[in-house]
Amino acid sequence: DKGEIPSMSVAVDENGKIIWMESFGWSDKENRIKATPETLYSIASLSKTLTETGIMKLSEKGLLDIDQDIQTYFDQPELKYYVERDIKVTCRHLLTHTSGLQMHFNYFYDDEKETIPLFKQVVERYGFIATQPSSKFSYANLGYGILGEVISETTGRDFNEYMTEEVFLPLGMTETTLDISSQTKRKLAKRYDFSGSLLPYSFSDTPGAGNASSTVKDLIHFGMFQMGQQSGYHGSVLSRKTIESMQQGQYPDNSNDRNNCGLGWWVDDNSYRFKMIFHAGGMDGVESMLKLLPQKDIAVVAIVNQSTANADLTDQIPEDILNELVPDLEKEDQSDNASETPSVIKIQQTDLLGRWNGFINTHEEKIPLSLVFQEDGDIH
Repeated sequence: DKGEIPSMSVAVDENGKIIWMESFGWSDKENRIKATPETLYSIASLSKTLTETGIMKLSEKGLLDIDQDIQTYFDQPELKYYVERDIKVTCRHLLTHTSGLQMHFNYFYDDEKETIPLFKQVVERYGFIATQPSSKFSYANLGYGILGEVISETTGRDFNEYMTEEVFLPLGMTETTLDISSQTKRKLAKRYDFSGSLLPYSFSDTPGAGNASSTVKDLIHFGMFQMGQQSGYHGSVLSRKTIESMQQGQYPDNSNDRNNCGLGWWVDDNSYRFKMIFHAGGMDGVESMLKLLPQKDIAVVAIVNQSTANADLTDQIPEDILNELVPDLEKEDQSDNASETPSVIKIQQTDLLGRWNGFINTHEEKIPLSLVFQEDGDIH
């Protein structure tokens, strides 16, 4: 109503029935094209939940072992380990962002398609294992790019072709695609920046991590599948046992931020009376969210075609919907007992004190670097 965002599309499923599906605003402000539940949006990192479904289908068929060395299925340049190789990177590590790969955000605009590197080059440039696999959480788009490549190499099929035929169509997701061609772009909701100005179409060099496009109609069917509901189509593409395993925290010891990592999902066992399963997506001009409440058989999806100031709209609207449907969703005691973080933290490891000289190695050059650790915690 305030005109602050161009459009939002929302869908809600309860007990296997879509109880609300509606779109508001414009998918294309300039041409006054209204958004509908069939409007195709880029969904950014929500793509990861689709990729992990493709991986788990191969696992169920016995075509790959998610705990096997990833190089078994990945005929690309070997990952470079900067740690002892007593633990090899596996699909499970990549699915939970605990492989030791580091953050990787590399996007290209539509007129840069000719400059996008081959995935082999992406791995050569950025495929570094910097921490022991399984030891630490680090959000890694490159890991999901590798998972997409694993699907292609294991099946001998194009990634989008496999996902369309083996996942999307069986679940009734007739509009969902990983295609980034001009044909797809013409169907997409336009993207807008924080101020509402039009943005060009963009995509990443890790397709399995963020290049999917979908509709709320398709995504609510995907949510129904993730809760074991048949949704009136060809049925589930995975067993209930596999789905439940994906929605379990893989590291119950709760160390190094790993406890909320399911297989392709974030798992929240603590903030609500019931377990919450969710994943969000966000990049320039895109925000998406899918939240599942399996114990109540409820799924909620929301998508907008604009970057918003705090990336919270697609989080808050589903949250409000869930609170309407489940009045006792919130725990009674939500007080924040966390102590205030001091502005300066003194260095406890005295062996770090002093000046350290070295280099940052990139695929283009070596960049000299000096780090100075001071006793008062100041670092330059």
